[in-house]
Amino acid sequence: MKKQTKIILSNSELTSIDEYSFLLHLSYQESFRKMELIDLHNLEPPTGIEIIKRLLKNGLIEEFADDKDKRAKRIKANQKGIEELHKIKPGIDLIFLEFTKPLNLNEKIQLSGFLNKLISRMDS
Repeated sequence: MKKQTKIILSNSELTSIDEYSFLLHLSYQESFRKMELIDLHNLEPPTGIEIIKRLLKNGLIEEFADDKDKRAKRIKANQKGIEELHKIKPGIDLIFLEFTKPLNLNEKIQLSGFLNKLISRMDS
């Protein structure tokens, strides 16, 4: 699966599945505080900040001050980021569809439940 995603990303401004995931989550919501997005991905702050810096450098997201907390910065996907996402999302979706193809619907639901349980335990 990693090899296939690298092939898709080789034709993109994104360089990692983490960058894709950050941009995807930013497309679902108006904006996130930087640390909210990093925590959502269960990453260490330095790793998450590096991903955000790459997205900013490539002009795929925008950064702005948080209205409620002047110390915090918020980020959002911009038009270029959304266009990049639309360009590669069908290929990434196909990879994940093929990856889970051997599972029936009940098994996919169970897998999702198991993964959610593991992730919630990591957050504790």
